[in-house]
Amino acid sequence: VVPWGDVRVSTAQSKFGGTSASFGGFDNYLILQDHADYDFSGGVWTADFWFRPNSITRQTLFGQAQSGNDFFGILLEADGSIRFKAHSGGPAIVNVQTAAGQIAANSWYHIAVVQSGDSYKIYINGVEKAFVVDTDRLPNYSAELRIGHSNVEAGGTPVNGYIDEFRVSKGIARWTSDFTPPTAPYETDTT
Repeated sequence: VVPWGDVRVSTAQSKFGGTSASFGGFDNYLILQDHADYDFSGGVWTADFWFRPNSITRQTLFGQAQSGNDFFGILLEADGSIRFKAHSGGPAIVNVQTAAGQIAANSWYHIAVVQSGDSYKIYINGVEKAFVVDTDRLPNYSAELRIGHSNVEAGGTPVNGYIDEFRVSKGIARWTSDFTPPTAPYETDTT
């Protein structure tokens, strides 16, 4: 993981362990270099993390962008909803979004986006908030992944807040129904 800009380890806020990544709403993010581990075209994966926004504006929480027409992203929208969308060569191939008002400033939320075959789900604090059935799969984008910003997503802005316990799981749909959010830091595992 490579930090870019002024992303910091902060003791001001954390969900677990006394620290989190602090993003100031400018050009600050974390980079994961492109790797076969981030090829989600197999149709089973999970991205989950704790998020505490300082404000409710459109923010790209996590994404991978090969070009302006080829990308995926998990976003906080200005209406307080969470959205996952993916594009492949143009219009969105997958687009799932929660109802408005799910996220408020200055509170911690566990966010999980899960694809299990044709099912795409968004969970907030362990409760399914959005669901879509779509046979489209994410392409194997050739680009770095970014936590806290997207490099091309139109209208995507950097995170203004904190992210803790970020995890991406390839080949694992960690949840397919409502669950109790994690109550302790993640341990390193091989799955």
